[in-house]
Amino acid sequence: MTDADHDSSDGDEATDVHRRDWTEVDLPSEAVVELVAEATETDPLDLPVLHESVDTDALDALFGEGGPAEGVTVTFGYGSVEVRIESGSHIEVREAAD
Repeated sequence: MTDADHDSSDGDEATDVHRRDWTEVDLPSEAVVELVAEATETDPLDLPVLHESVDTDALDALFGEGGPAEGVTVTFGYGSVEVRIESGSHIEVREAAD
């Protein structure tokens, strides 16, 4: 797997944004856990159970093989971050707004 892209946006507060192509792993839900672990510098096993934040079966069905048409985006909170997945194979993790 390649390293995730990492950006900081300028504004009143710098917000770290981590991005990755979710098609590099078998399931989109796996990509979420991997990228959140990397972004938060947390062991994946120490993260909250993803299924408590989003229906992982639905997420994998929606974005998995033969996924949705262009223009579909799902955003949800997971632990201390916000996760955004786009149909074009893009996943983004950023610190959740207070």
